[in-house]
Amino acid sequence: MNGFGRKEPSLKMRILLQVLRYALAGLFFYIAYLGFTWRYNPPAPAPPPGRQAPAVKPPGPAPQAPAGTEGR
Repeated sequence: MNGFGRKEPSLKMRILLQVLRYALAGLFFYIAYLGFTWRYNPPAPAPPPGRQAPAVKPPGPAPQAPAGTEGR
């Protein structure tokens, strides 16, 4: 039911528009799903800046074996 003087889109264009339509609908429902799951299971709140855990030092190099024990 196009207006007067408008031609029907080609088959490729109609398929592309349907794929785009379903992709947008899927994206909408996925975002809604995330919204509902985050609403009922909110992420743990971050600690306030003054109460952060102390920084942990990275481990140092591995301890060396005593000399003369390589071949045992």
